[in-house]
Amino acid sequence: MAQSINPLLFEGEHLVRTVEMGDEFWFVGVDVCRVLGLKNPSDAIERLDDDEKGVVTTDTLGGPQALNVLSEAGVYRLVFTSRKPVAERFKRWLAHEVIPSIRKTGAYTVQGEVCPPPPPPEKRPFPDWPLDEMRTKRGVVDMYRMLYGCMAAQWVSPQLGFPSPPLELVEHGRQYTFTLVPSQDGTV
Repeated sequence: MAQSINPLLFEGEHLVRTVEMGDEFWFVGVDVCRVLGLKNPSDAIERLDDDEKGVVTTDTLGGPQALNVLSEAGVYRLVFTSRKPVAERFKRWLAHEVIPSIRKTGAYTVQGEVCPPPPPPEKRPFPDWPLDEMRTKRGVVDMYRMLYGCMAAQWVSPQLGFPSPPLELVEHGRQYTFTLVPSQDGTV
């Protein structure tokens, strides 16, 4: 069964995804390693004990994908082994904000709002871009999807000027794709 991914934002720029497994929240291993600046996430995760790591399946554009996830204890073990200043800030954020909020309310909240807040629905026409610009921006969305997952691609897409997907697609975790279709006059 595919798991639902919940995105968090550390220091306003680092995507850290979580997965609810039973009554616990687990963190996507590659996201934690990226925040800590660990170059080889597979090696870092491999060093953890079996009860500190796991694998979940999530839906992607290419079909189901397995993700390495870390328990709270696994995240702390990775953080404690890092000497980088970001590790101390990340540990403090988790220990003082995220984990207590999840335990109390079932979600991470900032100033009474569930984080991240859903984007306001936009009603704007599809941009009238030249074909090269459209391909470049689509490449950026694809790169975000491959490197950081579908939620990151859905986040960056409107940032680049693409229309926001319908709210029901984002809320239920379904994915969407962009297809470039030339019009009869040769433009996209």
